[in-house]
Formats: sequence, structure tokens, C-alpha cells
Amino acid sequence: MFRGSFTIFSLLIIQCQSTWIRDLNLPRQLLEYHKENSLSSRSKFTTCDENLNPKVKDKFFKYGDFGYLESRLVKHSICSSNDDSSSSLSCSDHLTHCIGRNIYFDFSNLKIKTSSRYRQDVIQAGQVGGNCENFDENLLNENTKVKGYLMSWADELQHFRSKADFKIDSDHCDVIFERPTIVMKLDAAVNLYHHFCDFLNLYASFHLNQTFDQDVDIILWETHPGGYNDHYYGITWKAFSRHEPIELKTLDQKRVCFKNVMMPLLARQWNGLFYNSPVVNGCSGSTLFKTFSQFILHRLGIKPQKAELEKVRIVILSRSTAYRRILNIKELLKSLGHLPNVTVRVVDYNERIPFLRQLNTTSQTDIFIGMHGAGLTHLLFLPDWAAIFEIYNCGDPGCYSDLARLRGVKYYTWPESKIHLIRSDDEGNHPQSGEKHLKFANYHVDPSEFREQVKKMVEHVRNHPKFINSRRIQRRKQKEMEAEKLKKEL
Repeated sequence: MFRGSFTIFSLLIIQCQSTWIRDLNLPRQLLEYHKENSLSSRSKFTTCDENLNPKVKDKFFKYGDFGYLESRLVKHSICSSNDDSSSSLSCSDHLTHCIGRNIYFDFSNLKIKTSSRYRQDVIQAGQVGGNCENFDENLLNENTKVKGYLMSWADELQHFRSKADFKIDSDHCDVIFERPTIVMKLDAAVNLYHHFCDFLNLYASFHLNQTFDQDVDIILWETHPGGYNDHYYGITWKAFSRHEPIELKTLDQKRVCFKNVMMPLLARQWNGLFYNSPVVNGCSGSTLFKTFSQFILHRLGIKPQKAELEKVRIVILSRSTAYRRILNIKELLKSLGHLPNVTVRVVDYNERIPFLRQLNTTSQTDIFIGMHGAGLTHLLFLPDWAAIFEIYNCGDPGCYSDLARLRGVKYYTWPESKIHLIRSDDEGNHPQSGEKHLKFANYHVDPSEFREQVKKMVEHVRNHPKFINSRRIQRRKQKEMEAEKLKKEL
């Protein structure tokens, strides 16, 4: 963080190049995708039920894959100029994604000490704009009808105006960002599911902007006085930038100017990506979600995924939270004790376990098991051949089943006909309303039925073509190493 540096100088210039560039620090599979595909092309990774209506396949691609980005392409030139020193602002429909050049925000109205979270009134009239040769105010107004802190940039850009005397210099700016800058409005930092809605949409925006450059600045647009405390998963920003994110509160009362700025897709759009995705039945495997997984693992230096030669690896996610704990987890472990050629371990992904260590474990797991909860978002980083077992969905059946289908891993849950074999320790009441709520209880799980469900998953993994191929590659490499060793001994 650039803590305190903004108060030392009346003008702060954050140095570096001022144009977006391409960056090839990408996993091989993603580079291959760029060479072979466009936003309108389908991928072999997606599988659909036989004889499925083609319109259903198209809908899966449109709402859950790269087809989604076609509707978010920048198409509205709200502010334009032929001179590179002047301003531009271009956005998608409803200002869900915008790109700007030589524009400013005045944060005089932020007043961070008395501010609150999710404010939509930070930018007022006269506090955002640029110097445009052509400014289409009507076009701007037509695209400001969809508002919401995590739905669009309409609240922040509705007052955008062109000023003939504006230019980026010390007379008009207290802070100048020379590097390309990403401004992020964010969902909950403490919840893996919701925070990765942020990261996935940022990744999708990189595709829209056709750059994966890491020499960028990121501003966390958090209006709470305490800032955005990203202690749990903040390491993930390193996948997007080599620089520490900058808190909005450090820009309070400043006129901030951007040479190049991107306002990316947000976490809770209508029919959005991840959260609010209308996932149709019959198809599985979004290339957008698969390449996001590869991108994060590659950029964070997680070792490549590969199957073990002898064992299927099972991980059971334990919860140290107040609710949705498995009360007889030792019995479940004992029930799996006689399954041949499997390893079973229990993990608790709490705040004491660094996120990179969590990813290293998850990415080398074949079967991931847990109760309904944000920790199941780890399914994004399982190998393609893996299975996810949500033991009990606690009345929320679509959340992780949909996410598993988008990622393209096999989803299992407890059979409805045998739901009586899961019992809670009490009624389970919502702590605020007092009403009965399945998410606010802890559970006993029948060991015998648990074992039967896990056996099905083991069979799925062992028969998956990618699991078989990973083992085949490793055996070949092992033979080559043994032959090389023998050759040296001779």
C-alpha cells in the first residue's frame, strides 16, 4: 500500500508507461486458446447432453462462457478525441465495463472518516470528466438507467462532463496515475465465493480489454472508513498486478487523474458471471472458467496439476465456524478406511492457513468434500477429472452445483431419497430473525451411505480420460528417468 504518501506531496505522479500492453505471462493452455479461438467460437471443453436442443447449448455459451463477453464489449463512445493528449471514455451497454483516457475523479465528497460501505453518492456533479472533442451526453444518459454499487458504473459516471480547460497537470490534478489503472468496486473480502466473483469478472475484463499486463495499478474502491481488509485472499491480486493495491481512502479529498483507466465488470450484475449466472441444464464446462482457474494457478506459482500414480486423493473440508460442521467426522473417516488405493485427509481452511497453501492442496485433490459453504468455491481449482461432493446443500441446491458445471467438474450431493440419513443437532434458527434455517445448524452424516457415495466418486475419477492420461504421462516419464539413471550407471 502507498500508505501516507499522498499527504506528503501536493502532486503525486505514479510513474511508468501509460498505455495498455499485451503480456505473455500466461499458462500454455490460455495462450493456445488465444491463438485458436475468438469470443464467438465454441470450445471442445464444453460437453452437453446428447440430442440437446442447440438453443440450450447456445444459451450456456452466452451466459456462462466467452459468449457472455460479446454482450459486454465496449461499443459506446461517450467521449472521444483524435488527440492522444485529450480525453476518451468508451463503455459497454449500461456502463457495466468502461475504458477511459485522460479523465479525472474528484474525491472531495468521499469524506472517508464519516463514510459508510457501498456508497453510491461519492461522485457528484462537476467531480468527474475530461476534455473531449466529442461528448455525447444523451448517449451517457441512455446508459445510466441500471444502477447499483456492484451492478454498473452508472453512479460514478452519470455526472461525467467535458471541460475545455482540463488537462492532466499539477493545476488540475493532485494525483496522477501514469500507469494503466484498474478501479475495482468489490464484494465481501471475507467470503471466498463472493470475493472470487470479483476476481473472475476482473479476469473476464482483461479479455475484453485484450491485455494481461501486470504492470498496472489497482485501486480498491471501498468507501468504508476502515478500508478494504483483504487479509484472507489478498494474495490473489498478485495474479493481476505486480504492485500492491491502493486503498480509495488514501485518495480522500484529492483530484485524481488517470492517463489510462479501466472500470471492469462487477460482481453482481443482472445475469452476471458467477453470481446471478443463469446456468442452463444439460451442459457443463465453461472455457472461461477453466482458463480463469489456469490463469490464477499459473500467476500465483502453484505447481501443475497431476494425478498420483497409485492413489486417488480425497480431501474433506472441516469447518471451524459455528454452523454447518460435520459432528461425526471421525466416523466418516473410519468408514473410508477400507477403500483400496485412496488417501484421505481432513483440512480446515481457516485464516491461519495461507491461501497459497490452500490452493496447493486443492489443486492436487481428486475428490473434494464438504458441507454447503464458501469453502466449496475451491472447486474452481480442482483438476478437470475431479469430483466435488457437497454433502448437504442446506436448502440452496443451485449455488455449487451450478459453479461445478461452469468449471466442468463432476458434482455430487446427498440423494434426496436418503436425506433422512443426515440429521441436525438442533432445529437450526437464523440468529437475527429466529426463523428455522438449515444453514444455521450442525449435522450428523450416516457413515455407510457416505461411503457408498464416495465409492461412486472414486470410480468416476479413475475412469476419467484426463486422469488416465495424466497417469500415463507420469509412468512414461518415470520409465525415461529410470532408463537415464541406468544409462549413467553403465
